[in-house]
Amino acid sequence: MATMRLFLGLALFGFIAGCDNNTAVVAATEPQIDAESAAPSVAPWESIPSELMVSQWAENALRCYDNAALSYLEMDAKTQEFLSTPSQTLLRQLQNAWRSAHQHFVTCQLYQQGVSRDWQLVSTLRAQLDAWPVMGGYIDAIPGYPDTGIINDSSIAVSTQTLIEQHQLTDTTDVTLGFHAIEFLLWGEDLQRSYTDYIGSSPEMSEMGFDTNPENRRRTLLRETMTLLLVQTHQLQGRWQDDPASWRTTLSHYAKEQQATYLYKSMLAYLNGLNKRFFDPNIQGDLFLIEESPFSHATRDGLFQSLHTFQTELTQWVALYRTADSRPETQTLLDAVETELQALMVLSDQLPRLNPSTIGAWQTSASSLYGQIRLLGTQLTVLGNAAGLAI
Repeated sequence: MATMRLFLGLALFGFIAGCDNNTAVVAATEPQIDAESAAPSVAPWESIPSELMVSQWAENALRCYDNAALSYLEMDAKTQEFLSTPSQTLLRQLQNAWRSAHQHFVTCQLYQQGVSRDWQLVSTLRAQLDAWPVMGGYIDAIPGYPDTGIINDSSIAVSTQTLIEQHQLTDTTDVTLGFHAIEFLLWGEDLQRSYTDYIGSSPEMSEMGFDTNPENRRRTLLRETMTLLLVQTHQLQGRWQDDPASWRTTLSHYAKEQQATYLYKSMLAYLNGLNKRFFDPNIQGDLFLIEESPFSHATRDGLFQSLHTFQTELTQWVALYRTADSRPETQTLLDAVETELQALMVLSDQLPRLNPSTIGAWQTSASSLYGQIRLLGTQLTVLGNAAGLAI
C-alpha cells in the first residue's frame, strides 16, 4: 500500500547583480550556508519509534487473543458437560465460564481495529460476537409470553443457517449470535434459568419435519451458537498470527508514518467507542442501552478489563516514545497524556456494578468518565498533531 510521504527541503536562491551599459559588472558574493541548515529537515513523526511500537502492539494483541482462546475452549467444554448431564451446579459453572470468556473477549477490544482490506469482514465479526442490547423474546420465552422466540416457533428449524439468517433480521436487538445471545440462554430474562430447561426428550416433529420440543430446540440453539462463536473468535485471533496474510505482517510493512497513524487512530477509536457504548449522556436514561451484560450483571467487569488493557498498552507506548524523543516539548506532551490516563483509571475504579438499583450512581460516574475520556482523546490528538500526523 503506497504511502504519501512529505519531504521538506531548502531552496537555494542565487543572487545576480544586474548592470546596464554604463555600469561595471560586479561579482555577486555567494551566500554562505552551513551544512546543518542545508540538510533536509526531518519530519516530526520520524521521532516516533513506530517499528518498536507496532512490534509491541502485535505481541500484546496475539498474547491477549491466545489467552482469550483458552477461555473460549473452557466455555465450550463446560457447555458440552452441561448438555451431557444437565444440573444446576453445572449450569452455574457454565455461567461462570461465560463471564470469564466474555471478559477475555472485551479485554482484547483495543486490538480489533482493522488493518488491511478485510476490515469489513472483521467489522461483521465484531457486530455478531458482541451484539447487544438483546431482545430476549426474539430468542426464547419470557415472563408473560411463554410461546415467543425462535425456540417456540415450530415453523423454522433450529440450525446454524437459521441463526445466521435470523440475526438482527428486522432490528439490531434481534440477536441470535454471539456472547449475549448465549448469556440470555444461560440466565433467562428473569435470571431464573433452570437446568430443567435443557433436559432433552424424544423429538416432537411438526408437519414440516422440525422438532418442536422447546427443551430440545434450546439445547440445539445453545450448541450451535457456541460452535459459531468459537469459529468467529478464531477468525479474529488469526489476524495477529505471524503469517504473510496477517495484520501483524501487514503493519510491519507499513511506512513509518502510516504505522504511527494507525496506532494513534486505533487508540482514539477505542476511546470514542467506550463513550458511545457506555457513557454517552444521550443514552444514560435508558438502562437497556447501557447495560451490556444485563443477565449476568457483568458489564462493569468487562469494561474494567478492557480499560486495563488500554492502560497497559498506552503506558508501554509512552515509555518507548520517551526514550526515542528527548525533546522537552515532546516530554511535556507525554506527561500530559500520562496524567489524563491516570485520572481516567481513578474514575473507572469508582464505577459501581450496573443494575437497576445502582443506575443513579452509575450515571454520576459515567458523566465524569465521559468528560475524562474526551480529555485523554484530545491530549492524544494534540500529541499526534505535534508529530505532524493526520489524525
